[in-house]
Amino acid sequence: MKTIKIDGVEYDPTTPEFAEAAAKFQERADANAKALEQAKAKIARAKARADAAEKKTEELQEKLDAVTSPEAIDEGVKARAELIATAAKFLPEGTELVERSDAEIRKMVVRNNLKSLSLAGKDAAYIAAAYEAVVARGPQSSSRAPKTDRGAVGALRRDTHVRVNGHSSIRFDRITLPIKIN
Repeated sequence: MKTIKIDGVEYDPTTPEFAEAAAKFQERADANAKALEQAKAKIARAKARADAAEKKTEELQEKLDAVTSPEAIDEGVKARAELIATAAKFLPEGTELVERSDAEIRKMVVRNNLKSLSLAGKDAAYIAAAYEAVVARGPQSSSRAPKTDRGAVGALRRDTHVRVNGHSSIRFDRITLPIKIN
């Protein structure tokens, strides 16, 4: 009689024990096949994440190379020097600007020149646009302002739209200008 070996045990193919052992063996084989498919899917997902991380690393390296190039550093230093030089025209003499961020400097200029404008809760684009409006208006030094009569101070309605990077727009509705009395 012919016998079949399953898990080291020999069975007669015509016995119920063989059918039972063969069924258990098939269940384990099916479970192993399913586990293998799950492992393959897990490997594919991990490979996709690794590929995405590699692509992101390459993109970040390109950005890093772009901002650390000598040309980019020179341009950044030039822009920072221009910001400090411009802001100094709109702030009291002796105001320390060197250890402040660009955003802090812009906010100081806006607060100093548009005292009635509230900056609480405003985003960086709003502050940058307000700064550009102040710079466009020019310095308003009290020592250089013409003599005025309180009753002769007029208000000029002016709509000023300022765009920063094509995103934000601010409208300053009233600017009070002194009228020179002869």
